[in-house]
Amino acid sequence: MVGHDFVWLKGPEGAGKTSGLMAVHSDIMTRIGAAGRLSMYGFVSYEAAKDKAKDFNALQARTNGRYHAVVVKSWEAEYREICGRLQVEAITFGAAMEAGYPSLWEAVANLQPQVVAALEQRHRAVWGEIGHQWPVLMTQHGLMQVWATWTHSRRFWHRDFWKVWRNRWNDPDRYGGLQAEMGLALAVYDEVAASDLLECRRADVVEWIRDLKRSNPVWRRSGKILEKYRAWDDLREVPAGLTFHDARIIAEGTNKAWREVIVRDSGEYGEPSERSIYSRSVGNCWYVRQRNWWAGLARRVVVTTTEVLPTLVAGKLEPVTLLGQSHRKRADRQRAGWTMIELECPRLERDTVRVTFDRACTAANVVGVVERFREAHGQDFFVITNKGQEVARTATHAGAKGSNGFVGRDIAQIMLHMSPDEHELHEVYNAWAGVDICCRLRHVDEFNQSAGRNLGFRKRGDDPHHWLVISRSLWLKIDRVLVEHSRYNFRLWISDREIKEIKIRQDDGLIVEEAA
Repeated sequence: MVGHDFVWLKGPEGAGKTSGLMAVHSDIMTRIGAAGRLSMYGFVSYEAAKDKAKDFNALQARTNGRYHAVVVKSWEAEYREICGRLQVEAITFGAAMEAGYPSLWEAVANLQPQVVAALEQRHRAVWGEIGHQWPVLMTQHGLMQVWATWTHSRRFWHRDFWKVWRNRWNDPDRYGGLQAEMGLALAVYDEVAASDLLECRRADVVEWIRDLKRSNPVWRRSGKILEKYRAWDDLREVPAGLTFHDARIIAEGTNKAWREVIVRDSGEYGEPSERSIYSRSVGNCWYVRQRNWWAGLARRVVVTTTEVLPTLVAGKLEPVTLLGQSHRKRADRQRAGWTMIELECPRLERDTVRVTFDRACTAANVVGVVERFREAHGQDFFVITNKGQEVARTATHAGAKGSNGFVGRDIAQIMLHMSPDEHELHEVYNAWAGVDICCRLRHVDEFNQSAGRNLGFRKRGDDPHHWLVISRSLWLKIDRVLVEHSRYNFRLWISDREIKEIKIRQDDGLIVEEAA
């Protein structure tokens, strides 16, 4: 693995992909010739980063390792948190620009000395905890995605930031060089999603940004944030929902990076029909480009995932320029794509998930579905569903993702049809990749993630129950792909009437059980 620049590590939920990497962190750093250099692990949330930092340090303590993990947030997140604690109103980016400051940091540094002192104290605490050990930064996906763009957070977390910042006018080169000194030797991105790999924008928005760049020279140049904001503030009309931040992101790069795709109906949600809410997006034009945040991020970048859809997308991405090659002529630059490593365990005994049908499985009726299920099967069931969070003991699929907090508990997950907007996005993935399976794989990945909270490698003690509550109509759209790509067996728990109504498909891992 250490011989490849970009490694894609795919395996079952709870198998310990990231934990395994943390266990051999010292060995990896030594083998890539970067012992003691800076490294980073990125997670879905800062809470997850906090838990993993604790696990990492426990591993290092047991092996007398020299590395120490600390949780760091973007400097903006640290700033907002401190403002909340001090009960100080946070300066917004827009307010900083309108006051004539070239960045939010400059506004904070000049206007809020109390907050600056608290930020320095927080910075000192982080590096004080690291001490003479070798630093490992644990953070959220968002910060890792922008680390290679020379964000201010990259400068802020340098050990000598405050000393150099105070002397910046006397030694501007040193201040500017802090970001270069915070380059990563190893970056591990935990639980990647398809949306982390592809940027998808509606064509009319991208075309509007292209017109803006043609008519306003400052928008064709990198940086120049204050000038761009002033030009933005002078605009009379802006596409609905488009923010200055998103406009800057879209404007970056070249027009050639975008690929035009037309939404078509893949048939995954049934035969096309004028009455279908999902048919309204057919013919819509989108632009798609690779996010490429992994290019130039670190000497070695490792991505972990349990999911099928992002793995499909990753297999179709174009190679990117390697770290340290940007100074070379374009024709001489070395490029690389993802090296795929799959850790599937097909011979392991599969746990079984019971499937029950409820025709009311819609976004508007989730509360009733939860109540009926608990009345029939027990009030102790924890429910994972994307709607109905007003009901006690529930979590969203995204909120439960990656969590170890459900081990040993009985769980019911409720699967719903996608919203029209989410369905359209997955049809965009289909069009970009040239396939007709992305909508169904989205359901597969969601199911596997939630089933893995208390089954598979996280199964403990007495046999925990796991149920899938789904409408018959959605089941019949996804059952073959779900059975093929799931890591679990299915037992259909249905009534005599439902046996007559539903076409049972005798695939491997599918069992029919009559309801009592």
